[in-house]
Amino acid sequence: MKNKIFSLSLSFLLIALFSFGQKNTEVKIKTSVECEMCKKTIESTVYKLKGVKKVKVDLASKETLVIYNPQKITVEEIKKAIVAAGYDADDMKANVKAYKALPDCCKKGEPHLEK
Repeated sequence: MKNKIFSLSLSFLLIALFSFGQKNTEVKIKTSVECEMCKKTIESTVYKLKGVKKVKVDLASKETLVIYNPQKITVEEIKKAIVAAGYDADDMKANVKAYKALPDCCKKGEPHLEK
């Protein structure tokens, strides 16, 4: 009986140590967010990614704060998801087709000036 309790205790200890060993990382990504709708779209898109723990878009600074597990996802993958949704992500430009499908309020500048 003591061996079973010891084994069970050791198992819980190892699981706890492994869980604490995975540190989350924080990154700020400059985006082309324009309005509340953009904010909701980017947050929901990024939050769905495996390994993402928290997403917060700041409309004033146009930055997206992402807290993620680098063992499960990379910054590049996060940026690609933002780009695929139709928004710029740092130096990566928005996917043209996705950008054109955005509502006018989510587009940069005057929509009729786009090529």
